[in-house]
Formats: sequence, C-alpha cells, structure tokens
Amino acid sequence: MRDELATGHGDLRLMQRAQDLDKTMTELWDESIECEVKYHGYDEARVSPEYNLVLLKEDGRIVTLIPETYNVTIEGDDFEDFLGDALGEERT
Repeated sequence: MRDELATGHGDLRLMQRAQDLDKTMTELWDESIECEVKYHGYDEARVSPEYNLVLLKEDGRIVTLIPETYNVTIEGDDFEDFLGDALGEERT
C-alpha cells in the first residue's frame, strides 16, 4: 500500500517481503520498534516483529526493508516489546 513515507524502492521491498500486509508503510513504521542495525547506512531503523522485517529510514523516508533481523540490536524496554510482539502478546 503506497504512502508518502516510503520511496518507490521501499514500497517495492514491502510488496516483495510482506505480500499479505494490510497496513500502510506509515502504520507499519509506527507499530515497529526502534533498533540499531549493523552493516547498513540509515538515519533511523525499526524492526517489525510481526512481519520479521527491518525498516530503514533516510532523509525522513523509508528507503528499504530487509528481512534479516540477526544484525539488529534492541535496547531496554524496546527489547521486551519486541519479544512480546514476536510471541504474539499484546503490549501494555
């Protein structure tokens, strides 16, 4: 689903990696958890435990999504949120 938060490349990657997604890129970004990602350049990064995707943002737009979460670091309370989401638990 196209929205202005993503570049054309970001939209393409979303379609390729989450074909059954019924959310906009903005909704996916807002529901994802802040993280750090090794070996990639970006301004901000978030991980979606529900879809097992990492969203990378540069200059205010999501430029790509990567399916590998093994180079992701999540700090503090965000890590608990990630685990709960990955296990299908609701956030409190």
